[in-house]
Amino acid sequence: MTSPSTEITNINRNYISSMETAKTAVYVSGYSCGFRTKRGENLTNLVKWERKESNLDCCWTCACYITDDGKIVYLGFCNDVASPNASLVSSPTEPIKEKFDQVKNEQPPADNYQTSVSGINYERMICIVGDKSATLPDHTCSWCITAVNVGFSIVVCGWRLLAAITRQNSCILWRDIQFDKPILPSTHDSNILVKSISLGDKYSAVLTPDGEAFELKLEDTTYTLQQLTVPKVKQVSCGKEHVLLLTTDGSVFSYGLGSRGQLGHSGLTNENVPRKVEALDGVAIASIAAGGWHSAALDTIGSVYMWGWNESGQLALPCSKVDSQRSDNVSVEATPNLVNFPLEVTITKISLGSRHSAAIADDGKLWSWGWNGYGQLCLGDKQIRDVPTAVNISPVSDVACRDWSTIVWAASK
Repeated sequence: MTSPSTEITNINRNYISSMETAKTAVYVSGYSCGFRTKRGENLTNLVKWERKESNLDCCWTCACYITDDGKIVYLGFCNDVASPNASLVSSPTEPIKEKFDQVKNEQPPADNYQTSVSGINYERMICIVGDKSATLPDHTCSWCITAVNVGFSIVVCGWRLLAAITRQNSCILWRDIQFDKPILPSTHDSNILVKSISLGDKYSAVLTPDGEAFELKLEDTTYTLQQLTVPKVKQVSCGKEHVLLLTTDGSVFSYGLGSRGQLGHSGLTNENVPRKVEALDGVAIASIAAGGWHSAALDTIGSVYMWGWNESGQLALPCSKVDSQRSDNVSVEATPNLVNFPLEVTITKISLGSRHSAAIADDGKLWSWGWNGYGQLCLGDKQIRDVPTAVNISPVSDVACRDWSTIVWAASK
């Protein structure tokens, strides 16, 4: 029997081959203080991120990327961490000169971080370039975070949290851009390797290279890892208040708050431990995505199932905000529902934001739908859609929906 991962690879083979011969660029749309060019401006059209680095992430408070030599560059808030009126650090069309080029390297923090994680001694390892005095207008700033002799491979932005995974599969967190105070694993958890991490508002989770999933619990200066009783996990995804897990046999589990049907168990009750989504039994799922209060699963033949909150049409179901007179409008769908696209398509990637959704088809076409208050659907306007709508950029190799913004990897124009 062909495995789910093999089947999805077969779907992509010709498409990936064509992308390898094209130069890939990164485009952004929507709201993120790291991408907007001035206060109050949002990107309703896809704008090219004029940097060579493509390993980047963003939330509404910041944008971060990893340089080729493993440094993290942070662009975003300085003082007003919780304010939605952050100003811009850099424009994707005219990136600023690295602010930290103008600031002398600070000495490593005075406190020694003695915790050893996977054989790495964190003592004097974290170096910060730039500080809160090195600000741009409107309380914005930039930092460069260096892990000496280690290097970072993955960076993930969350609300008031930043997570990074080193090339040795160790995980470091920072809260409220306090880069001189890294949050390290507890002594008990210091030898657990981390392959990936997903940050949510209420829950965060990590996945190990061996397929073990853990819920991450923050303390003041450390974090602990509580193992989740789901075997052979291949993907974790956290929404605002819920968690999805996908196993190697294509089964989906969920737990957390269920008040908007986001758990997929045909009701609105909460679940304290992972519970299998029975409605997807018999469907081989290849990947999952958790949005703000909605969820999605992509099967191995390229079909998409969605469930949860449909307040802005993010499930691709009729929405009252689009047409309040329709009798078939759906507010909540607590059971996985097959998404109908306007054309016959085979989907290879799905990503969800707070209240919007996007998918890539095997021909490289990008589709988007849901809330569009900041132009995050990449369609050049702020109109809500409750039907998947094609975006005018192709071919697309990857997409990442964030709270109110979207990052797109596509052939360079």
